[in-house]
This record gives sequence, C-alpha cells and structure tokens, in this order.
Amino acid sequence: MVLLWTCLFAALGGFLFGYDLGLIGGALLQIERYFHIRGSLPLELIVGAAKLGAAGGTFLGGAAMARYGRRRALALNSIAFTLGPLVMAAASAPWLLVLGRFIVGVGIGVSATVSPAYIAELAPARIRGGLVQLYEVMLCVGMLTAPLVDWALSGVGSDQAWRIMVRA
Repeated sequence: MVLLWTCLFAALGGFLFGYDLGLIGGALLQIERYFHIRGSLPLELIVGAAKLGAAGGTFLGGAAMARYGRRRALALNSIAFTLGPLVMAAASAPWLLVLGRFIVGVGIGVSATVSPAYIAELAPARIRGGLVQLYEVMLCVGMLTAPLVDWALSGVGSDQAWRIMVRA
C-alpha cells in the first residue's frame, strides 16, 4: 500500500500537467477581459510559454536526475509547481502570466521526465507497467478536472475568478 501511495504522489506531476492543459482555455477568456488584451499575440504567448518551459524542463529533469537522483529531483520540482501558480495568481500584467506559465511549464517538463523514471525505479517488475501508467492516468484526471473548475468558477461573477483557476 505504501508503494501505491508513493507512486500516486510521484504521479501528481501528471495531474498538474493535465490540469494545466485543460485550465488555460477557460481562464484565458477571463484573463483577456481583465487585462483588456487586444490581438492574439499576448494570448499566444501566455499559452505557449508553458510549452516552451516544458521543452526546457525535460532536459533539466534529466540533468537533475543525474545530479541529485530521482527523489530529490521530484522534490526540487515542487518549487516550480508552487512558484509558477503564485506568480500567475498575483500577476498585475500579462508578462507576469507568461513568466508564471513558463515556470509551470518547466515543472511539467521535469515531471514528465522524472516521475515515470522514479516510479519505474520503485516498482517491482511484475507491476511496473501498471504503476508507471499512473502518470498518464493522473494526466487524464487533471484534464478532466480542469474544465469542471473552469465551469464552477465561470459563474462566480468576479473578474478575479481566473486567479483562483491558475492558483488551484
């Protein structure tokens, strides 16, 4: 049972990845209105920053595993998954959203590399495939959760609801 909980905890990066993928669509509508964004470039930068960060994060994840080990790399990665949403939720300008999304993207890239490797390292051979798959399952759970959060907060009536979405 301890192994399962440890693997689920390690797979939380997959949940956060999925949540980020599903969240941005609903939040972006409110962000656009809140910051009076005109044109598509600022919106594309907000969305694309996470993907750019994830691309770099995969390399950072490999280097962190080699230097610190898988468990420490996951622990260090929690900084990105904490700092990024805080920067986004406190954003006073669109460029801060881009920065926060980039930081979250780095976390996504690191977790996509480190989480499955860590789980595979922990799991006995007979159940390794099922446990490593938890990362992808959690990714799907995150993608299913995000629209529910978007929907629940869309009727709040506050121009600040997007801050809750990106912080959650």
